[in-house]
Amino acid sequence: TSYLETRASLSCVVVIMDIRHPPKELDTQLIAWLRMKGIAIIAVYTKVDKLSRNEQRKNAQMLDAGHTIRAAERVLFSAKTGDGRDELEQAIGRAVQQGAPDLEGRGVERRVGGLRDPVLGAESRIVGIAH
Repeated sequence: TSYLETRASLSCVVVIMDIRHPPKELDTQLIAWLRMKGIAIIAVYTKVDKLSRNEQRKNAQMLDAGHTIRAAERVLFSAKTGDGRDELEQAIGRAVQQGAPDLEGRGVERRVGGLRDPVLGAESRIVGIAH
């Protein structure tokens, strides 16, 4: 957490969740903590290729409600089909631009980490985007 708390150049955190599973307490706590710290989030619901469009909509609404996420804060994504890739790149680009008005000569740093719930064994993936 110290990386997230002290990184002045952190533009947002991408929180990656499997759309097939109901909201997990660990994800809810992470999102609440990030908001409390004033850190922008992009929720990415993965594995959308495994569900019908109707199931995607229903499960996304369930995750939105469970994690108090607005549709504008999340992206439906499939690594297998590439669905949502452009939307995710645009969302990250907007977050970096808002957090870094002067990006000339700077790279974007990506840090991936996992948080494991010792009770459920569930894992949340987070990606920190810094300018």
